[in-house]
Amino acid sequence: MQRPSPRSACESKARAALLAPHPLTRSTTSSTSSTESSASSTSCYYAPPPVQDAQRFLKPSALVRQYTLQGARCGLATGYDKRAHVIRIRAEGEQFLLELPDLQSVVYWIEAIQAAVDVSLDLDERPMPTGPTYPRHPADR
Repeated sequence: MQRPSPRSACESKARAALLAPHPLTRSTTSSTSSTESSASSTSCYYAPPPVQDAQRFLKPSALVRQYTLQGARCGLATGYDKRAHVIRIRAEGEQFLLELPDLQSVVYWIEAIQAAVDVSLDLDERPMPTGPTYPRHPADR
């Protein structure tokens, strides 16, 4: 059995990510089960409609440059006032601004990118996680 090359594995992951349900696009449906007499409301998340030419961006020939997330920083672009819901990503000395449709998407993207940055370093090089630090009560000193 032949193992897929890293490039084809990355391409298949990228395709799966494009076609996977987006956790912030919500659709509410109502269904009735044959065992239950009452209708229950369920909340499902569906991907937004895919871009018609999304497949052309998945080709290796369309790749201009790759960036590593090692040492990258991500946060809200507070100094950028031209548009709302913009995040700033700094990676490998370059800066990227991403505009998102709403505040929920901004929070989702920042958390996802920061989680990816946290696991991008080797285990030996990662800093130990620190919990939240709370000030001590004056009587405890």
